Amino acid sequence: MTSHRFGFRNWVLLALCLVFYPRHATGQIVLDWATQKLVSYPQIVNNQINTTVVVNNVNDLLYQYKIDVVATPQPSNPPAPTPSAATKALAAEAVTTPGCQSGAAQLTQATYKVSGQIADIIDCTKQKDKKDPTKPGSVSLQDTEDAWNAELKSREFQTMMGDATVPGSVKYVTAQCTLGDPALALAAALQTLVDSFQKKVDGLHQLQQATTLSAGNDYTVTVTEFCHGTQTAKLTQKFSPSSNILTLSLGALLSGIQQRSYSSSKDPSNTQQNLLTVSGTGPLTPLGAGLLNYELKSSNDGNYGLTASSGLVLKFGASQVGASSLGWFGGLSVHLYHRLFITGGLHVGQFTDFPPGLVRGSVVPANYGNLTGVNRSTAKFAFAVTYQTKDFASLTKPSTTTSTKAPTN
Repeated sequence: MTSHRFGFRNWVLLALCLVFYPRHATGQIVLDWATQKLVSYPQIVNNQINTTVVVNNVNDLLYQYKIDVVATPQPSNPPAPTPSAATKALAAEAVTTPGCQSGAAQLTQATYKVSGQIADIIDCTKQKDKKDPTKPGSVSLQDTEDAWNAELKSREFQTMMGDATVPGSVKYVTAQCTLGDPALALAAALQTLVDSFQKKVDGLHQLQQATTLSAGNDYTVTVTEFCHGTQTAKLTQKFSPSSNILTLSLGALLSGIQQRSYSSSKDPSNTQQNLLTVSGTGPLTPLGAGLLNYELKSSNDGNYGLTASSGLVLKFGASQVGASSLGWFGGLSVHLYHRLFITGGLHVGQFTDFPPGLVRGSVVPANYGNLTGVNRSTAKFAFAVTYQTKDFASLTKPSTTTSTKAPTN
């Protein structure tokens, strides 16, 4: 009995170490703005967990976004360069050579045209709502990227980026205008804008926001798109995580309660008399167990935890044991993935004590009658290994639903 108590204490310590070992965050809530779909979310939430809402393929090239009530504005796009009066005056005065004058004029003209076309692409106020042209509308990330890439391939931009033999290119004007030219400063400002926007085009286009989920709740995730404070689109998705707080598991139990049965056998030293023979007296008896497991504590990812477990105990198959086959078992379990439950606890049940007046090895009188033992109740330490057969999430949670409002343009 001492070894059993020692083993149980160590079992409890092991369970606590597993439960309170450093834990990691669970899966993310992922939405795709391009398809307006909820891609994934934590399917099971048994306790409070920290996770992240991730929205992919947002058009952060033009718009700002917020998730739920927390705004996450993106920095405004830098304005396209526009000629100032001083720049125009300097351009008019900068005449050094005929090649410089002609090339600078062409470069200035190309810069203005490309700047205007880029402004139409990167300014969200230029994207009009189809139903109400007085309001800004929503365009997809793909449409903006396609328009941007088309502009970089335009004749005007390709001329500006040409080599020193192309009149109107930056390199041509740099070579012809030995003292420099205001057209070069204007083109440099445009190039700065292009480089800055290209970095955004090459970015991840993803929003992230930390959140916390708790068991037994439904959730609604709303992502709103804005153009300088004016709403242009909204995406709303609902989901209902299930719960493994209560599960049913079946398996085997090793109990300290003996399942004794009695018979008589010939005494080898005196065949004229019978001795009492006792069966089922091993230190641990294998039995069947069906347990209900209630979650007490688990890791954030739900992969392991501690449960309170209790249920019925039954014998395997038929036997000659006279005691009741029905018993009760309760204790603490460590679970892995809510599939495997390892339980240490107390088994309350019956065992058949010696027939009246007899002990092990007693001579059985010839007229004793049936060797019927005396059924007694007792409680002993037991150890169980069971496997989940059912969880009760369907009894507590509705099915997953989604609600979507597409962009307005």
